[in-house]
Amino acid sequence: MREIKFRAWDKEKKKMLPVEEISFSRFPYISSYIYDRKKDMRILYEVEFENIELMQYTGRKDKNNKEIYEGYIMLTPGGQYLPVVLDDLIYGDGKFHAIDIKNCEIAGSIYENPELMEK
Repeated sequence: MREIKFRAWDKEKKKMLPVEEISFSRFPYISSYIYDRKKDMRILYEVEFENIELMQYTGRKDKNNKEIYEGYIMLTPGGQYLPVVLDDLIYGDGKFHAIDIKNCEIAGSIYENPELMEK
């Protein structure tokens, strides 16, 4: 069974956040702790769902042993840039069906590096 984890892209601040907690209360939000180097402490950071893109961990790792999340862009051994779609990896359909994901490496994400999808 794969581990269930998430990351979130903050659309307003244009930054990737680790997800510590997801709330489905009256005002749905994700919470994250961000390390503030200036204050040398962790700061609670909360963002409402409407302001984020939630990315789920696929349960797989790239050739550098980094966790692959939905929405990442992978560089294949053949030099192609392919976006990660969770169902492709879980069910073996689509772009990664014939490619061993362990030989690919994370090149970025569709949110941080959309220009990679033009290549």
